[in-house]
Amino acid sequence: MNRTFCKSRIFHIFFIFIVISEKQASTSTISGVVKNIRTGEPIVGANIYNKSFDLGTTSDSDGKFFFERPKNKEFRILISHIAYKDLEIVISDKKNIQILMQDIFLQLDDVVVTGTKCEYAISDAPVASEIINNKQIKESGAMSLSELLSNNLGMSMNYDVHGPLDYNLQGLGSKYILVLRDGSPIAGKFRDKIDLDHILLSSVNRIEIVKGPGSAIYGSDAMGGVINIITDKGLVKNDLSFNYRMTWSDRGQSKFDNSDLGDFYALKFGRKINNLILQSSFSQSGLTNYNIDNPYDHKIINQKNIDIGIEWTSPKRINVLNLDFHYFKQNDDNNNYVTSDILVSNDVTIMSRNESSLRLLTNIRDNLLIKNVFSSSNYSREFEQQGLDSTFDMYNISKEKILDYEFNLNLNLPAHTLTAGYQINRPFHESYRLADSSKTLFFQGLFFQDNYIISDNLNILIGIRRDTYDKALVHSPRIALVRKFNGNFTIRGSYGKGYRAPSVSERFMDFHNVSQGYKVKGNANLLPEKSTGMSCNISYTNLKNMKMDVTFYHNNFKNKIYSDRVLDNDDNSTTFQYNNISSAQFSGVEIFSSHVINSSTTFKSNLNFRQNIDEYGNSLGDSIPLSFGMTVKRRSNLLDSDFLITYLVNKRDITNSYIKKLDIVAGKSINQYLELKFAVKNITNETDKYYGPFLGRSIFLEVVLNQNQ
Repeated sequence: MNRTFCKSRIFHIFFIFIVISEKQASTSTISGVVKNIRTGEPIVGANIYNKSFDLGTTSDSDGKFFFERPKNKEFRILISHIAYKDLEIVISDKKNIQILMQDIFLQLDDVVVTGTKCEYAISDAPVASEIINNKQIKESGAMSLSELLSNNLGMSMNYDVHGPLDYNLQGLGSKYILVLRDGSPIAGKFRDKIDLDHILLSSVNRIEIVKGPGSAIYGSDAMGGVINIITDKGLVKNDLSFNYRMTWSDRGQSKFDNSDLGDFYALKFGRKINNLILQSSFSQSGLTNYNIDNPYDHKIINQKNIDIGIEWTSPKRINVLNLDFHYFKQNDDNNNYVTSDILVSNDVTIMSRNESSLRLLTNIRDNLLIKNVFSSSNYSREFEQQGLDSTFDMYNISKEKILDYEFNLNLNLPAHTLTAGYQINRPFHESYRLADSSKTLFFQGLFFQDNYIISDNLNILIGIRRDTYDKALVHSPRIALVRKFNGNFTIRGSYGKGYRAPSVSERFMDFHNVSQGYKVKGNANLLPEKSTGMSCNISYTNLKNMKMDVTFYHNNFKNKIYSDRVLDNDDNSTTFQYNNISSAQFSGVEIFSSHVINSSTTFKSNLNFRQNIDEYGNSLGDSIPLSFGMTVKRRSNLLDSDFLITYLVNKRDITNSYIKKLDIVAGKSINQYLELKFAVKNITNETDKYYGPFLGRSIFLEVVLNQNQ
């Protein structure tokens, strides 16, 4: 009996051994770790599950997990967590994997894409960037996009009575800053500046500002940085809003003798139907300038703005299709009379823009995204002048059109984020100021970039772009590093080369201003401007209440383009021609601080010092040398209102003169549907005769109605 029992026991043990061996032969162990894609921190309690084989587990306190899987079989797992977006991946032979998840509570305003063409939390971005989010836009009380940027502490603005606002980043002006709408270039540079006020401010979701050379990813015109204006996208519920604003301004005069009276209204509508999102907005504004001493003098400005957006997402979320259309038209009617029947001059300027874009985003795999973007931007400016009781007439028109296509590939690997792309840009110009009346250029760009995550606290960005235009070939490399220390300190360093191709006007202009007595000649032999720039940024963040940034930058220029007096003509006119100078230097320091004093008060300040000199050490007067600004946001519990106080100080030239500007904005929410805003801008009515006046002291009252379903 005992022998029989022993035989039976041995048989059972042998059978179990065979089963276990067979099972081990047909299975293998898979292990991995689940981390936060932004912070690199381990995620505890993430569910890892395979429905087909009913296998799963949960990540431990270190984010690690282990479970058995069928051997030699493709294995698909679903990773889920209540605080993160679901992720599905396929595993083949790999036994040790790293899973990066994105938290669903991450606000879009915290993500920056412009600097690298990839999504990064702004604290982790390897390229120094700044975001003006939707909340800041609404709280600012700004009446236009240019005013919003002029109040931004990280930028300086030069007001110009002869053209649009001149914006400046790290000592470099508008012609060195690439302006994008939703990632696509905008046509219509008047005096080398984009008029930003054609973009309806209420349609802007956020603005991303990238400082420093961006040619490695964007090509020409990005030597000083990039401003990407991102409009509203992706409404998840029905939305209807209406804005009405009344404005009064005295145009920067010392007395109330030259005043503007204007009004503005905007209607915005969005609707989601299954996988389709529709969004549209319409606005109209009018501004009339009155001269009290001569009531027959007046200037009337009318603007119309239409935005339409369509977004479709495939049921499986493989493809996302975006179609956007923007239309803008502005009429400036300037009539000057001595009396009601004696005309001195009548000037009419009509500006119009229309922009359209088509974007197709395709997820080939969980970690592979392909973008195809087609965009078209058109601009026209018509000017007509009649004067001296119709004794002379003038009419001219300028047109610009940009066709752009970009192919972009993003591949996310455990330690690398790879970006590669190809861009074609075809600008067309037509103007009476050009020698041959019209010109068409052609640009091609090929770029590659690798963001290498060495550790949780260190990553390096390496990129290069190859551009061709006409017969020129330009290479623009860039390297950037971001290092975190103890969760409070972050150091960023960057080195890169940039370039700017000579503009059409700089190459082909042939213009004679008879009334002012000068001529401007282009130079077809101009070389592209090139720069070698480096910067260092040190950031300190106290998670409770304080943030401070200090940035040092230096740029060496070659072949800087400038307008030089070359000839005094017999007809008492002077000829200017564009030429290259061998070298120039742009250096500066920027200091920014933000301090949350208490739950109701926030203080921000910014100090900018810039030094721009040519090859002989002479100052280049295209940048404000010293500027200081501060804002105080105060919430009143008594009135349940927000007060925003902004104080800006700019040293305009080598003298000790300073220009000061003080704004106060107040807002009060009556209920969930109704909000009132009141503001007084430029309270002291400061003027700036050198860089152009401020818009003048202005007062506005605004009513905002919102209905969300």
